Amino acid sequence: MTILITKNSLNIIALTLSELEDESLDIIWLFRFTKDQGKQEILCYLTDLNVSTARYNLFNLLEGTDATFTKLGDYTYQVYQMPDGGSTDYSLGVQVEIGKVRVKDSITVVPNSFEPTLTANIYGGETIS
Repeated sequence: MTILITKNSLNIIALTLSELEDESLDIIWLFRFTKDQGKQEILCYLTDLNVSTARYNLFNLLEGTDATFTKLGDYTYQVYQMPDGGSTDYSLGVQVEIGKVRVKDSITVVPNSFEPTLTANIYGGETIS
């Protein structure tokens, strides 16, 4: 399954990380996003918001604040359980998830409204609008 991230938006991500977590480490999640073409790399820590992680872990990613994707398109994501939250050296952590992300531009939809003006000409020269 591909995760969809919209630029300049709050993105909710649900993953099943608890299945592979190392119980001897703190539960600190480092996300690594690597652009499939060009190999741009983005690293960020995200906090698990789910109170009960028995089924899934829930994260908010505010694009432009938590992570900034300068290019649209496809990325590979990897999630690491880290021993502490200070380092972005993912080799110190345990990889618990890998998958695909698609970053799309935020599009503002402007509703298109059309109100036709009806004009009827009645015999005798009267006009009704």
